[in-house]
Amino acid sequence: MPGLVCAHTHFYGAFARGMALGGEPAANFPEILEKLWWRLDRALWPDDVRLSALVGLLDAIRHGTT
Repeated sequence: MPGLVCAHTHFYGAFARGMALGGEPAANFPEILEKLWWRLDRALWPDDVRLSALVGLLDAIRHGTT
C-alpha cells in the first residue's frame, strides 16, 4: 500500500511544536515570521537543524507519509 505524499513541509519546525510566545498573538503572517520563525532560524545550529529534520522525518514515516 503506498504512503501519502506530502509535497510541502518544513522539517526544522519540529522544534516549534508547543512553543509558547509571550505577548499579544500575531495578527498576520509577517508577524508570525518575526515572532516565531525568524527567531528560531537565528537560534538553530546546523546540528539542531539536522535533529529537527530527523524528528520531522520520523513523524512523517510514523503517520504513513512518504
